[in-house]
Amino acid sequence: MVFELVKGSRGSGKPSFSLYVPVLFSDGFRIMPDTLPGEMDVSSVEIHVETFQNGYVITVRGFSTNSEAQSFFPKLRSALLWLSIRKKVGINFPKALSELTVSKTPDIENADTDTLSVAARHQGWSRVDGIYDGQHAVVYPEHKNIIKMLPPNAEMYISSPWKLISEELDACFSFDSNEGFYLDEKLAFAAQLYSTSHFEKTETVRVVQLITVIESLLTRKIKIKIKIKIKIKINSRLQEVLAVAVEAANDLSSEGLSDDQKKERKCFIGQLQGLKNESILRSLKQLIEEETKRCPNLGEAQDLISKLDHAYNVRSRLVHDGTCAHSDVKKANSFLTQFIPDLLEQRYTECARTD
Repeated sequence: MVFELVKGSRGSGKPSFSLYVPVLFSDGFRIMPDTLPGEMDVSSVEIHVETFQNGYVITVRGFSTNSEAQSFFPKLRSALLWLSIRKKVGINFPKALSELTVSKTPDIENADTDTLSVAARHQGWSRVDGIYDGQHAVVYPEHKNIIKMLPPNAEMYISSPWKLISEELDACFSFDSNEGFYLDEKLAFAAQLYSTSHFEKTETVRVVQLITVIESLLTRKIKIKIKIKIKIKINSRLQEVLAVAVEAANDLSSEGLSDDQKKERKCFIGQLQGLKNESILRSLKQLIEEETKRCPNLGEAQDLISKLDHAYNVRSRLVHDGTCAHSDVKKANSFLTQFIPDLLEQRYTECARTD
């Protein structure tokens, strides 16, 4: 693959550090080109957004130390997931910082053919202090001579003004503890699943992904109802046991079994799988009941539970049968894509605010 080497830092001025994060929106969304580059100030740093390859790059400038820049990264990740929830769009970005590669031979005055040297001389530099991959998130020193490596170009489309984007990001940065969102690992993971789901173009797979988003919010203790109408509390360990039991039953050989025994085996596996699915579905319904009690604006509990029941059944048919009526899939997708961002926004706001 051919890479392009371009200027990756200012290469002058007083010592300062910048946080660089490439961002990709899911198909069907973009920031209006005529509103870019976009800028906004947060505390003592400046956030700069511009087009990059088939997406965008966010550069946060004004940090006095490398550690300050690194500590801002969780806040920016939280803000991007907030934007994903609010705009109902997928946002793909690096989840960890990469290391800046320090140049082993910074003096390039006498080098004639090395591509790095040629790129540096094109910027008027006599030395190179480091290089980074433009597709990775990284902290780099603005005052040093840093080269950025770019992959071949691509295309993207659709629009939203930078002003609206900056308003959403600013709203998130104004929370008392926006980085606190990432301390709730279950909520952060659910938001990442939701954001990633927008990159999936197949409706059937999206239903499975979106149900998993809600499922990932479940607490460790759940309730299920056995046929004899007795309610018991169980922890997630039972679900693990049920999963293992189903797998073990599936692994049992059918050789030497009579037709009746094969039917009994199949029935047993179905009962185990049914109990496992029932426990998860009941947990999801209980989650909705609890959320709507705390946050009535999410909707009427029984209506949401009815729609969730339908969506989960669609998910089960897709996972276990491999197929489901298109009208049912479409109905499930319609509910999940409307309800989940509302639920995540409510959870996010509660987590990021301390008042």
